[in-house]
Amino acid sequence: NDDTITKKEDEEEEETLLCVNFSIHDISQQDVALDTIRSYVCSFPFAAVLPVQPLTYLPTDDRRGLDVTFLRKKTKEKGSVDGGIQFLVDFVSEEDENDDEAKEARRIQLVATRNSEGQTIGKIFSEKLIVQAFVSGISGERNDGNNLSEFVAIESMFHKWM
Repeated sequence: NDDTITKKEDEEEEETLLCVNFSIHDISQQDVALDTIRSYVCSFPFAAVLPVQPLTYLPTDDRRGLDVTFLRKKTKEKGSVDGGIQFLVDFVSEEDENDDEAKEARRIQLVATRNSEGQTIGKIFSEKLIVQAFVSGISGERNDGNNLSEFVAIESMFHKWM
């Protein structure tokens, strides 16, 4: 059973696929900046990145992000869900939120985590393609007309395949 516990801990460590920290240009526009990033995530063309992989993408219940769900043909042994990626966008602060200086130093963080629910075989290749396409879009490498740079700048970025 120790192997099972170690394996679960390893899986939890691998779950973060992407983390992007944004600085906000104008603190008075922080809510607009947050909504702009969330809108970008929700409008990203995930299906175009993986045209052969059936998937759905729906806003999370709390409207903080997006759940991308990989699908497969349902069988008696397996359901139709084959894992996915959850994108969450929210404010973060390095200091306590009650501290006045911390409110001025607010950032926005986007985190994409693996959802291994229903997976029998890992979806590393699909996850990699989605994360890399998303990174190229959010950083402005793709000419997709996003207006993120009006409100935020990428402060730092990490993804599993850097």
